[in-house]
Amino acid sequence: MYTVDNKGKLYAVDLSSGSYKKLGEEYDTKALWAWQGNIYPLENDGSLYKIDAESGEFSRFGDEGAYDDTLAATIHNGVFYAIEDDGSLGATDIESGGYEEITDEDFTNVRHLFSAAGSLYAIEKDGTLYKIDLE
Repeated sequence: MYTVDNKGKLYAVDLSSGSYKKLGEEYDTKALWAWQGNIYPLENDGSLYKIDAESGEFSRFGDEGAYDDTLAATIHNGVFYAIEDDGSLGATDIESGGYEEITDEDFTNVRHLFSAAGSLYAIEKDGTLYKIDLE
């Protein structure tokens, strides 16, 4: 398991023993996702990294600060979905890095995105939950 403390530091936790290990010295993480053997921390400066969970090797995913205006994000079916502060919803393919703005709908009230049961969901500031139609 991987976790972030209240100071943005990233840790790997062994669930069987409860022991933990700090990963790197430079992380200032505000959000964290895992997808197919990799960890994707979003840093407070808006940079997204890809970390190999086995080797610990890491690289920046995209440009430095590319996601600095992200309000909410998640990984769903190999795509990093992010809602920007202008309310747009964008999709970045985790393998190719290709980006596409996928809707003109205003998502400025959304504070959480998550993937469940094969669908993408959003929760707004007032607690309203809805499924986002990606078709």
